[in-house]
Amino acid sequence: MEEARDEVSRRLLTLGEKELIHLCEHLKCNAPVGGFASKTRRTLIRLVEKTLDEIEEGEESTDSYQKYLQQLLSDLSSLNPTLEETEAETVVQEKGELEELKMQYQKLQQQMEEEIGALEEKMKQRMQAAGGHTASVPITTKDVDTKSAITTPTRLPEVTLRREFRIMGQIGEAGQKEKLSYTSLINQIESALQKGHGEAKIIEAVTRAVSPGLHLREMLEIKRGLTLPTLKTILKGHYKVDSSSDLLHRLMNMTQDPRESAQNFLFRAIELKEKLMRKFSDDDASEEGEQFSPQLIQRKFLRSIETGLYSDAVKFQLKPYLSNRTVTDEVLIERINEATNLEQERQQ
Repeated sequence: MEEARDEVSRRLLTLGEKELIHLCEHLKCNAPVGGFASKTRRTLIRLVEKTLDEIEEGEESTDSYQKYLQQLLSDLSSLNPTLEETEAETVVQEKGELEELKMQYQKLQQQMEEEIGALEEKMKQRMQAAGGHTASVPITTKDVDTKSAITTPTRLPEVTLRREFRIMGQIGEAGQKEKLSYTSLINQIESALQKGHGEAKIIEAVTRAVSPGLHLREMLEIKRGLTLPTLKTILKGHYKVDSSSDLLHRLMNMTQDPRESAQNFLFRAIELKEKLMRKFSDDDASEEGEQFSPQLIQRKFLRSIETGLYSDAVKFQLKPYLSNRTVTDEVLIERINEATNLEQERQQ
C-alpha cells in the first residue's frame, strides 16, 4: 500500500494545473475560497494529499484502500501522458520545424541562384553590345553608372569570403580566469571549420591569440608542418586537460556542497558529462584507449545526481526522472527548480 501511495505522489508531481483541478473535483476535495482555479499547483497537490489521507482514515480495511489507490493510478495514467510520450511529441514537432526551415532555405537558395544567373546574363549581353559598337557609340555617363551598378555586387562576395579569421580572446597560462578556456577555444576552432576556413588560417589565428612571451607561442611559430590534430594535442597539454578516466571518476564521486544550491550542483554535473561526451565524439578519443559510451556516461551522470544531492526531499521528487535514462538536461533543470521551490515553501 505504501508503494502505491508513493507512486501516486510521484504521478501528482507530473500533472499540470488543469489535470490537478480535474483530479480535485473527481476526489471531491474541499473547495477553497475562490475555487480550485485560484490556487497554485503546489496548493492543489497538497489538497489531493490531504484528501487521500482522509479517505485512508475512513476506509474499513487496507485492502479496500489498496484497490482504491490502484484505480486512482489507472485514472492518473489517462490524465497525464508518460515522459517518453511527451518527449516523442516534442521530437516530432522539432522535426517538422526543421523540415520547414530546410524547405525555406532551399527556396531562398533557388531564388538567389536565379537572380544571380539573370544578373550574369544581363551583364554578358551588355558587354557584348558594348564590344560590338565601341567605335560608333560613345560612352555616356548613364553607361558608366550602369557599369558601376553591375560590377559592384560582384565584389561584395569576395570581401566576405576573404574575411580574416580571428580567435576571440587571448590564450594564457592554464587556469587564468581572464583568459580563454580550453572549451571556448575548441568551440571557436570547430565553428571556423564549419564556416569553411582552412586549417592553415585557423592555426595562424590560434598562434596569434597566444599571449606574447609564452613558450607555447614561440613553439607554434617555429614548428614546421603543424597540422590541426597536432595543434589540438599541443593545446590539450598546455591546458592540462583531464583524461576521460579522470573526468568519469570526478563525475561518479561528486556531491553537493552544503553551501551550494541544488541547481548549481546539477550544472556542475552537466558540465562534466558534456566534457566526457565531447571526448567520446573526438576523432582522437580512441588513441587514449578509453571507451566510454554515451549510454554509460548518461547512466553514471543520473546516478551521481541521485546520490550526490544533499536534500532527501528534492531527491525524492526527482527520482522518477533520474530512473529514466532518456531524460534531457532541460527537463532535469526544470524539475529541480520546482522541487527546490516546493521544499523551501514547505520549510517556511
